[in-house]
Amino acid sequence: MSIYQSNNPDTTRAACYQIILEGRYGSLPPVVDKNGQQTFWRVAASNTENDFCSVNTSSLALLRRFCHLSVMPQAKEVIDYLIKQGVDFRVPAFLSSFSEDLFPQKFDEKLIDNKANPFPSTWHALAIMINKIKDIDLIYKLSASCVGAPVAAKFQAFVKMMGKLDIDKIIADPEKEIKEIKKLPESASMLYAVVYSIGNCWIKKEKGLKAPVMAKIAQAFPAEFGVTFSSIILSTRRSLELTSDPAFCQYLTKIGVFFDKL
Repeated sequence: MSIYQSNNPDTTRAACYQIILEGRYGSLPPVVDKNGQQTFWRVAASNTENDFCSVNTSSLALLRRFCHLSVMPQAKEVIDYLIKQGVDFRVPAFLSSFSEDLFPQKFDEKLIDNKANPFPSTWHALAIMINKIKDIDLIYKLSASCVGAPVAAKFQAFVKMMGKLDIDKIIADPEKEIKEIKKLPESASMLYAVVYSIGNCWIKKEKGLKAPVMAKIAQAFPAEFGVTFSSIILSTRRSLELTSDPAFCQYLTKIGVFFDKL
């Protein structure tokens, strides 16, 4: 918040300190509710002094006027947000498989040298940029501009892998195809690719998918992937189609131990 920076006049900072501490300024009364209780909450957000975001050191007078919480989003929170935003599904699919690439591996001066680094905001920007783009080289260039070249190379390889999936074959016989995928060394990444690819088809009403078929596909996944699959397809406006289908409801009952995550 720029009003707290050292280059502001002392009178401005003093006024801000009083507003933060007492909820009022000068002779003006504080804001209260019908019971006479203060209703003015002072909430602020900032980067830390050591995360290379040009944050000025705050005075103790300001720091002691707040309770301090350190907030770091979990990968699932970011992934769920991206899904709800309806951005390109390949980004949440990648982050589900490689959650360690949601943030930089190290926080040091090299972040400034790199310029492009992986953060939730840069992944979000990338997911918007590559929507409907199939040119793998262009996807790499856009990825590198957002999250940096090393992570972009991993993302490009993941997108290539997703492009090799025969989604029609998986939909036609999910039990057989998913069983074969589970035998592969990169099975986890492949399964996440399938989860998000078919989930995206459901959301966009592609491949003529119906609720009974979705139930059959969900049942073919290992439990943890089935939960992710269900959470994706239930988070859309088409959720009523699924919850009205006996086969899908039976599947949800089967995974009831995970139901609080949907």
